[in-house]
Amino acid sequence: MKASRTSATQDNPATTSSTSSPTSSAAVLPIINYIESEISSLYVAAETSDIDEAPPIFSPKAYLEIYTRVHEYDIATRAQDNGVADKHLHRWLDSRIRYYCTSMRKRIFDSHGNKTDVTNSSFFRTLLTTYMSCYRKFCRLATLVGNLLRSWTRHGLRREKGENTYVASVEEMHQIAWRQEVLGNYARGPSPKDGLKELKNAIAVLVEADPEEGEEDPALVKDVVKSLAVLGIKVEI
Repeated sequence: MKASRTSATQDNPATTSSTSSPTSSAAVLPIINYIESEISSLYVAAETSDIDEAPPIFSPKAYLEIYTRVHEYDIATRAQDNGVADKHLHRWLDSRIRYYCTSMRKRIFDSHGNKTDVTNSSFFRTLLTTYMSCYRKFCRLATLVGNLLRSWTRHGLRREKGENTYVASVEEMHQIAWRQEVLGNYARGPSPKDGLKELKNAIAVLVEADPEEGEEDPALVKDVVKSLAVLGIKVEI
C-alpha cells in the first residue's frame, strides 16, 4: 500500500504545523511543510489500515525526494539567524507520534468486548494478539520514519535538543511515546489509563489458562514479555 499524500491529514491536530509563525524563514517553510506532510501521510495510512497490514511505503523516487528534502532542511537550519523556530521539527514529530499512539491505544484496549469477565481467556488472548500486531507495525513504521529522517537525526536533532544533552533517536522517540501513551508508563508513575496493568492481567490469565484452549498462548505471552523488555519494562511470569 502506498502512503497517501496529504488529503487524509486535514482533521488531524498533530499534522497542523506551527510554521505559519512570522519568525519562520520563507525559504525553509516550504521544506518543513513538505516533510511534515509526507511523514504524516505514513502515520495516517498506518492508522487507517488493518493492524496486520504492513506499513505504507513510498516509491524509490518519492523516498529519495523526502530524504533529500530532510537533508536540505538540516543544511538550511544550521545557520543560527535563519528565523526557524527552535526545536520545531522535534516538537512536531513528537506530537505526531503521540497522536498515533493514542489511536493505537484505543484500538488495542477499547474494542474487545466485556472486560469484566476475567475468566474469559479468549478475551485476553485477543487483547495480547492485537497488542503484538499493533506493536510490530509500530516498530516497522518507526524504522521507516527514522530512515527518512536519518540526516536530521545525526545533526539537526542534536542542535534542536542541545549539543550537551542526551538526544534520543527517532526510533527511541517512538519507544518513549509508546511506553507513555499506550502503556501509561510515565516516570512519575502509571497514568489513569494503565495499559501496562491490562497487559499484565492478560498475561497472568493466559499463564494459568488450560493449555488445550490455546496452544499458542506460551509463544504469545513470551512475545509480549520480550516486547515490553525492549521498552525497558520487566514482567515476571
